[in-house]
Amino acid sequence: MAPLTITKDIADAICDAVLPVDGVAGLSSGRMAHAVLRLPGALIEGLEVFETDTENPHIAVHLIYDLSSRREIPQLVRDVQAAVLAVPALAQVPGSPRVDVVVSDAVRHAPTK
Repeated sequence: MAPLTITKDIADAICDAVLPVDGVAGLSSGRMAHAVLRLPGALIEGLEVFETDTENPHIAVHLIYDLSSRREIPQLVRDVQAAVLAVPALAQVPGSPRVDVVVSDAVRHAPTK
């Protein structure tokens, strides 16, 4: 199997799938800006793709946790993983990519009315 190739469209679809998950306040490039996917003509903050193992593609999503959601982190992680794996381009990958979720920061948002 060829390595998973993440294009800008796929990266944008991953971000679009993760951001609406309850408990996600945003994506983070991390303290040292290491969680940035560099693509031709684009930098996508909050995503890393490791192509070291073509049999098991590996994606890391670095997010900012919304404390006001009061969600338990394990459930948030499962929901983010499910959202990423539901992206059509990734759903077609045999064996499902490995999706790591890294909580890089946390914020408390004021309730919206």
